[in-house]
Amino acid sequence: MTKIKGRSKSSKSIVITGDMHVGSNFALHTGEFAKIPKALESVKELWFSARDKFHKERANLFFINGEHIEGDDVKGGGHDVWSNDLNDQFQDAKNLIKAYKFDAIGMNRGSNYHTTKGNTGFEEMFLNSLYIPGVKVYEYSPFETLQTEEWGYKSHNKQIRVDDLFLCRVNDKVFHIMHHIGGSKWFSYLPTALGREMAQMVFYKSKLWKDADSPDVIVRSHTHRYVQVKYGHSAGFVCPSWKLFDRFLLHNGQDAGSIGIIEVVVEPNGSLIINDIILQDQKYPKLNILEIQ
Repeated sequence: MTKIKGRSKSSKSIVITGDMHVGSNFALHTGEFAKIPKALESVKELWFSARDKFHKERANLFFINGEHIEGDDVKGGGHDVWSNDLNDQFQDAKNLIKAYKFDAIGMNRGSNYHTTKGNTGFEEMFLNSLYIPGVKVYEYSPFETLQTEEWGYKSHNKQIRVDDLFLCRVNDKVFHIMHHIGGSKWFSYLPTALGREMAQMVFYKSKLWKDADSPDVIVRSHTHRYVQVKYGHSAGFVCPSWKLFDRFLLHNGQDAGSIGIIEVVVEPNGSLIINDIILQDQKYPKLNILEIQ
């Protein structure tokens, strides 16, 4: 179990983002490598203004819950990306991430289509190429203890590995973070998959963790639709994304994902603040409408 460090009697925070899809024509990017359509400027503006709405100026951990880039869009023939050169997508994602202040960074694997080619994971390539002075990397392995907090970007000599799963403890609250989760197009059923996973955690007591280590906060991504469920002392949420839609998503009808980022603050007494910074509907990019003469 990874323990997120900080002053023993202070609040600690995790900033969690996912599904950034940097490289997509319909997602967040800085405009350095490709012009941002005017309608998408509000997405970029939220990324750089969200940090001003956090409760804590500097996070103990910045966590990317899969799919930081779009990938080379093989099935779409490259039509959905402004660059199918992963170097461009990596650099733009780095520029975005460096706009935030944090002590450490962590990452999960996303879908193979976006972030894996052959046997190579783009998440691992990304973290191994990233350099932020003074920032550490938290790796995770289900059954091995990794001392990642003892080394930083500048001095490490080992390969960073990224897993599908990440468990950590923050002020005695256990976070269980994964990218994938089931989904539904029906809004009334959006909490169902998350609620099922949260309830299912009860069956894993004593089996996958000691009773005292049962997860308190369940974090998922993948569906691009923000939803939060709370039961008594436990909470769960599916992260918003930074991508509106693409050709694949439009195969099932008009779509529009939730846009935003989440800050979770854990107080010394264990109380939780889930601070969701979500793009307001009025500021969503509006679709172009042709005037027929």
